[in-house]
Amino acid sequence: MKDNGDSYERYIGAYRDFIQSQMLREATKGGDVLPMRKPIKKGIPSLEERAKGLVANERQTDYGHPKDNAQRVALIWSAVLGAEVLPSEVGLCLIGLKLARLIETPNHDDSMVDLIGYIEYLKIVVEEDTLDNPESSE
Repeated sequence: MKDNGDSYERYIGAYRDFIQSQMLREATKGGDVLPMRKPIKKGIPSLEERAKGLVANERQTDYGHPKDNAQRVALIWSAVLGAEVLPSEVGLCLIGLKLARLIETPNHDDSMVDLIGYIEYLKIVVEEDTLDNPESSE
C-alpha cells in the first residue's frame, strides 16, 4: 500500500490535537478551557510604582539619600563584621534578605515591594558611585 504525505500529516495533526486536548484537560482539571484571571484593578499602583515612590519620597525623608544611607550602613556593618563592606554590598545584602523571606512567603506583597525598592536603592547607590568615581566604571 502506497502511503502519501497527506495521510501522514493527518495522523500527526490528529495526534498533536489529542495531546493538546489532554494537556488542556489536565491543566484545567476538567474546568473551563482557560481559567479566569482576576481583572487588574485600575487606579491601584503597581508593586514597582509603590517601591519607587517609597525610595524616592518616604524613605528618603526618613533615612536620607540612598547613597548616604548605604555609606552609613556599610560603616556600621564593617565595624560589626571586622571587614570592609562597600555601600553597593549593602544593597546586595538587603536584596538577599528579601529573597530569603520571599522563599518562605512568595506571595507577600510588602516583601516584593521591598525587594523592588532595594533594587532601586542599589541602582541609585551604584549610579551615584559612578558619578563620584568615573574611573571605577571602566
